[in-house]
Amino acid sequence: QTVKPEALHTMPEVFQPRKAMNDEGFKTIAEAWDAERQAPIDVTVIDGKYVVYAGHHRLEAALYRQNVLGIPTEVDIRVHGWGDTQTNLVRAQELADFDNISRTVQSPLDNAGVVRRAVQRGDDYKTIKSKMNNITEADVIRLDKINDLPNGLQTALGDNWDMQAGSYRNQN
Repeated sequence: QTVKPEALHTMPEVFQPRKAMNDEGFKTIAEAWDAERQAPIDVTVIDGKYVVYAGHHRLEAALYRQNVLGIPTEVDIRVHGWGDTQTNLVRAQELADFDNISRTVQSPLDNAGVVRRAVQRGDDYKTIKSKMNNITEADVIRLDKINDLPNGLQTALGDNWDMQAGSYRNQN
């Protein structure tokens, strides 16, 4: 199915653990745009709207092409549904979480958020590890331990949290 990019909605607080969109990433996609080769944007239906859960950079690239470069652009979408709105939301978030970990560079705090949500959904560490590339079950446990830190400490540690050692490293 092909739609205009403005027909799509986002819920970055649910589907994008990153703090900010990589401007250079979507501009690079926009400048090299080839409609024939673009992967479809994955969406689900939430409250009657198409909501992107995978393909945020492609959506931003399409909007950039259209709104900044003045090039009319449409995007292919794949619509996924698993039932009612709540089921769609939970399932899409799970897919987005593990897709983000396997395809993008995220901070340990972002990855800890993925582990937190998986644990809240009822996944055990072994199941979570099976859904993540290049990570051990011990790494999953360390990521979950980050969730036990007070929020202020998590923020202060930021990317200086060394997942392998399970400790803070001073990079100065």
